[in-house]
Amino acid sequence: MPSALACNWQPLFVKHADPIYQVLAGWDWVCQNLARPVLNGSSAVKDANPLPKIGVCGELIGGSLAAMLALTECHNNRNNHREEHECHITAAAIGNPLVDWTALFPKGEDTMPVNRLESREPFSEPRITAQEDKDFLSIHGLLDFRQSHFRKPEHFFDPFASPSLFFRTPSFDLPYTQPPIAGYDEPIDESSSSNDEAPVIIRKKRFYRRTYPPLHSTLLLPHMKVTVGMDSVLREQGLDFVERMRGSTRQEEEEEKGPNAETPLNTTVTRFTAEHKDGLGLWGEKDVKDIADWFGDILRRP
Repeated sequence: MPSALACNWQPLFVKHADPIYQVLAGWDWVCQNLARPVLNGSSAVKDANPLPKIGVCGELIGGSLAAMLALTECHNNRNNHREEHECHITAAAIGNPLVDWTALFPKGEDTMPVNRLESREPFSEPRITAQEDKDFLSIHGLLDFRQSHFRKPEHFFDPFASPSLFFRTPSFDLPYTQPPIAGYDEPIDESSSSNDEAPVIIRKKRFYRRTYPPLHSTLLLPHMKVTVGMDSVLREQGLDFVERMRGSTRQEEEEEKGPNAETPLNTTVTRFTAEHKDGLGLWGEKDVKDIADWFGDILRRP
């Protein structure tokens, strides 16, 4: 019988990486208590019985968490790895996922001051009105949340927080300042004022591809359905996330079959899909039903 579970947490009041730990703890519970081999009659031989297929879904930061879990817990049963990795994710549906915190820059800008990376206190009150939700999903609202959610800038460079970084390099480099080192004949001048120094500016940089899943691993990327809003500031990174997964799968197939092997294009296009929605593209009741129908189709496949 199908089961559905929700991991409830309050993102506005917690710091990284508590939500990740909560989701991983929930996943462990599912694997230990629900994901059991489907036994045929009185048989108890695992290899003779199918394992239940699991799908995960989430929206916004929940979409980031769902993507993180799907990309790291998608072990397949090829090459006799069933005993070691019984519990695995087959499909994921994510809406307006925040999959790259490093991609957030002030609107229309390719630079930002380094103080936009400094940690600050979490929000003290929940956002409960539609206008406040809309403000939170603006680029400035997300930049404010990034400063309150992550204790240190390097924390959102972690692929578990920014799943796109499994597939490519970050959007910028962290600033690094080397403390002055006095030479034997050159003492440190402590009288100089730091106010005279030019502010450090963060600049976007070119992306470079990363290989994921790692070669010869047991990971097989799951089916992924990504929805993005036409007016959402997260639209570009959601679409880029889909393209990175498609590129990763094509590379894996070329390495397995050879560079001259013909692979149907629709193999990766149908496995990783992107869907545009009007406005911010936030999920409603109909969207949740459509996602349930999609899961039903994917998880029933052989």
